[in-house]
Amino acid sequence: MVVLSINGVNALEQNDNVNQMTQTQNNLTSNTSNTSNVTGTSTKAEAASNLTNQIKYNYQVSIPYTVEVKVAVKQAYQVKVAYKAKVAVKKWYKSYGKWKYKYVYKYVTKYKYVTKYKTVYKLQNQTRYTTENRTGYYYLSNYISAANSTSSPQFSIVINGTGGDVTKNSLIKKYLPQSTITNQVLALAKIGTPMVKFGNGNGPTVMIIAGVHGNELPASIAAMKLINYLNGKEINGTIYVVPFLIPANTAKSYRLWKGQNPNSVAQYSGTVTNNIIKLAQKLSVDALGDFHSTQPGGVPGKNSALYTKVPTYESYLIASFISKQTGSALIGDTVAGQKYPGAVEDVSNLAGIPAVTCEVKSSHGTVASGSVDKSYAQMLAFLRYKKMIK
Repeated sequence: MVVLSINGVNALEQNDNVNQMTQTQNNLTSNTSNTSNVTGTSTKAEAASNLTNQIKYNYQVSIPYTVEVKVAVKQAYQVKVAYKAKVAVKKWYKSYGKWKYKYVYKYVTKYKYVTKYKTVYKLQNQTRYTTENRTGYYYLSNYISAANSTSSPQFSIVINGTGGDVTKNSLIKKYLPQSTITNQVLALAKIGTPMVKFGNGNGPTVMIIAGVHGNELPASIAAMKLINYLNGKEINGTIYVVPFLIPANTAKSYRLWKGQNPNSVAQYSGTVTNNIIKLAQKLSVDALGDFHSTQPGGVPGKNSALYTKVPTYESYLIASFISKQTGSALIGDTVAGQKYPGAVEDVSNLAGIPAVTCEVKSSHGTVASGSVDKSYAQMLAFLRYKKMIK
């Protein structure tokens, strides 16, 4: 059975999201009679005849409305003010045939400008928001190979406030695999950071992350390709795939998040990258792969698998395996956190989760020829190291 969970979803404040949810509810009314439930299905034949599964969830939506309010506006103005000034004037007089003077004081009228303030009340239209609790539905179809499949996907939003429509990025839209499971991930990405879980929990647990940098596109496309590949496959263990860590950045090909490089601040609590590492710890992840792309002529500037040996030597073993399997350069440092103290790989290794960074050569904001296939091959090699897939 396909399971969808949305954890702590924030209010949707974008009108297009509101409209989408409303349209989904309208579709429900007309399609209810055609939906069936796969729960309890025990054979592939039965599952094939019940390909539509209706998932119900609750969410909050913020609806704007306009009100006319009385607004106090403080206005400054200047006033010409007269005042008396005491001035000294020389008064001349003659004494013993010589002119002399003495100072006498008198008052004269002068003027100055003084700034004063007054409050003016005006009626203005202002937009306010009201929050409503609603019920929505997802229709999950065409990817349930069997109700008893060990790799039936489970969907969740693991970080709130990062959501964006990644299909607004023309290259993402162009290269993403077209399928129902893709559409479900894209819908969740509009709300926050989506994660898809495969497997039955027996065996090792790994996490694959892409989209730490929103302008490194090949890895996110490869992660979506991987999600489609794993759907319906027998999995030895549990695989968590996060294809867009910060969907809002991917939508606009932005590298920085809130003015910071996400792969330089993973050691700081509250950052997106620190949150994903804490989630990996909570899920008892045995290995973590962080997938990127690198600028030609940059660092490392080539297809590569990066590692550190201390404190988690398995980081080196994983990277070495990926390097041999994919022809990627093997690049490493001895101690985690010394050269890149805020990188996801380093912070994860320091936290006791063996981690590697995989890079493919592609300029930022582009999808170089062969880069998606190379990143996809690195992901498959990462899973094969743990013998999770054949």
